[in-house]
Amino acid sequence: WARKLSSLSIVLRRAWEGKQAGPDALARVQQLAKSPHTLMGEMAQTMETLRHEREGRHAAEAALIEQGDLLTSIVNLSPIPIVVLDIESRRFLSFNEAASSSLGYTVDEFQHCGLSDVAGGRSPDELNVLLKELLSSGGGSFDTVGLTKSGAKRYFSISVRVLTVQGKSVLSAVWTDITERKQNERNLD
Repeated sequence: WARKLSSLSIVLRRAWEGKQAGPDALARVQQLAKSPHTLMGEMAQTMETLRHEREGRHAAEAALIEQGDLLTSIVNLSPIPIVVLDIESRRFLSFNEAASSSLGYTVDEFQHCGLSDVAGGRSPDELNVLLKELLSSGGGSFDTVGLTKSGAKRYFSISVRVLTVQGKSVLSAVWTDITERKQNERNLD
């Protein structure tokens, strides 16, 4: 009994510390788990269940990290500007390099920008109305004017979706620069 209890104790302590037990101790616990209807057998079965759950959790965590890395890579490599906007502060929570460069900013400069810096001269009241409409409809698509770092006006076709991140409503947006198309349309008129 002492040896069996010692094996369980080692496995329990190492599991509590987030470490693996040695192969000998693990083999003894697995052997004990095959002895149903005994105290040692029941304890060993519980340990085996906990070990399998922990392994499953570690595998799921690793898969989530891998998926997050993949999505981050896709967003960062995308030539399409992508931003996530905090509706309350009107600051960009996240963005890719295409977003900052499409408006003439470096990544470092764009980190300090907010919606009013790029909203094409819209007043705070106009921005309030637009954000309220987007929130109530869950998003939308529209053409608008944006301002670059140098103050030049550019035309953009924007698609926006409302998301909930950590219990907070945010806007996810992508856009395409349609300035050339707008200029060509004017030239045809």
